[in-house]
Amino acid sequence: MSASLLLHAALATPYDYGMLKFDNTTLDRVVGHGTPAFVRIDKEYSYGDEDDAFRELAKLVGQSGAKLIVGTVGVADPPSPPYRGEGEYGESPPEEEEEVDPNGWRDGQDIAAKYGVALDDFPKFRFFGADGAVKNFEGKADKESFLRYVQEEAGVWIGLPGQLGDMHGLAKEFAGAKDKAKVLKKAEAAAAKLPTADAEHGKYYVKVMTKASADGEFVTKETARLKKMQDDGSVSAAKKEQFGRRLNILSSFA
Repeated sequence: MSASLLLHAALATPYDYGMLKFDNTTLDRVVGHGTPAFVRIDKEYSYGDEDDAFRELAKLVGQSGAKLIVGTVGVADPPSPPYRGEGEYGESPPEEEEEVDPNGWRDGQDIAAKYGVALDDFPKFRFFGADGAVKNFEGKADKESFLRYVQEEAGVWIGLPGQLGDMHGLAKEFAGAKDKAKVLKKAEAAAAKLPTADAEHGKYYVKVMTKASADGEFVTKETARLKKMQDDGSVSAAKKEQFGRRLNILSSFA
C-alpha cells in the first residue's frame, strides 16, 4: 500500500481534523520516514481537557501546513476473563467453552508496551523524529505546551501567541549565528516596521537578542524564571498570560 493510501486509511473522523489514527499495522509504516510525528497513546475513547488540547493541536498543525504528523493510538481495554464458576443448578460450565488467550488481545496494547506506556497511565505522548528516533513528552498536556514542544523538536513554524513569523525566523538565525550583532541589527530594523498590534512582541524579540548577546545562557535562565513565575499562585491571570507569550517568544530561540 502506498504512503498516501496509508495516510488516507488512518485519517480520523471530521471531529479529529488533522489527526491520524494509528494501529500496529500503520504506525511503523508512516512515522520515521522523513516527516516528524507527535503521537498520543491513550485509551480507546479519549475525553477531557487533555483530549481537547490534543485535538486543538492537530487542528492547528493541519491548518498551518507544517511538515509534521499528529496522530493517536487508541488502546482497548483488556477483555474480562471468561466466567469459570458453576453453571445453572450447580453444574460445571460446558467443556467446549474456550479460554481467552490474553496475549491475543492486541488492540494497541502492543504499541503501548513497546513505548513504555502502562495501561493505567494514559495519556502519554511520544515524538518521533524524521529518522524515527523517539522522545518522551514530559511537559504539561495543554495546547500551548504541545505547540511549543513540537515547534522546538520538529523545527517547524506553526505560530504561538506572541510569536511573529519574521521575528521567529530571525530568532532562529540569531541562535546559530557567529555574528550575533549583525542579526540583532536586522531584528531591530524589522521590529521598527511592525504594526502597532505586534510592536510589543517585536520589542521583546529584540530585548532577548540584546540580553543573549551579553549572556549566552540568558534564554535558558529567562525561560526558567518565567516558568517559575507562572507557577506562582500569587501572580495574576493577566500576568501569567503575558509570561506565556514571552515563553513562546523565547522558544523561537531554541
